[in-house]
Amino acid sequence: MSSEIVLKFKDETVFLSFLDVPLHNKLSDLILWLRNGVLSDLPVITSAYRAKDPGVHGQIPLRGLDLRSKGYNAKQVVDMINDHWEYDSKRPEKQCAILHDIGKGEHIHLQVCDSTVIFKGKL
Repeated sequence: MSSEIVLKFKDETVFLSFLDVPLHNKLSDLILWLRNGVLSDLPVITSAYRAKDPGVHGQIPLRGLDLRSKGYNAKQVVDMINDHWEYDSKRPEKQCAILHDIGKGEHIHLQVCDSTVIFKGKL
């Protein structure tokens, strides 16, 4: 596997929003884990920081990203993430990866919090 990591963005607006705020360290860890253990090419980032968003896309540091779900088995990737990562042990109903469509097309929503952990040795 190449050591080069390429990030692709849907457009300039998403790229600039990604640069606007720092990433939460757990989100950085999840992205690197995804790239190094699951997908050699990361999917296109379709949404990053959104000012005034009450959810993870609006938090500083950034705790949420959306990824394009075309060209690979997105359901399998979501299942793999959720098999290896726990969003928060006190909120077991929440997951680090969700495959959904909120009206703009199906995508993978990634999210983390301070309590997010990877289950070591499961990959």
